[in-house]
Amino acid sequence: MNLYPNLFMTHGAFTFSDHCPIIINTAKEVRHHNPCPFRFQFLWTKYHEIDKLIHKKWNTTVKGTKMFMFSHKLKTIKNSLKPWAKSTFIISMKKSQATWIKLIM
Repeated sequence: MNLYPNLFMTHGAFTFSDHCPIIINTAKEVRHHNPCPFRFQFLWTKYHEIDKLIHKKWNTTVKGTKMFMFSHKLKTIKNSLKPWAKSTFIISMKKSQATWIKLIM
């Protein structure tokens, strides 16, 4: 009989010696919803407003190392494109559904 069916064991980080702590978790597994990874869609390049959106976000001033500035600009572009794509394509999906309904009837 297994007394701890949800047992999860791992080790902690090594510090100044060759010893490391053992971490034991007996709590029930909690699943976190991971959002889908961001993927730029080629179709988006057909929309002219995306050029303005990307240009505006890319030309913002960011202080830090070159790599930090680059990654920060990419992240702000991604965070702007997600809601843009969602709103743009939900509207176009509703329009195409309405068109199909008209065609069917």
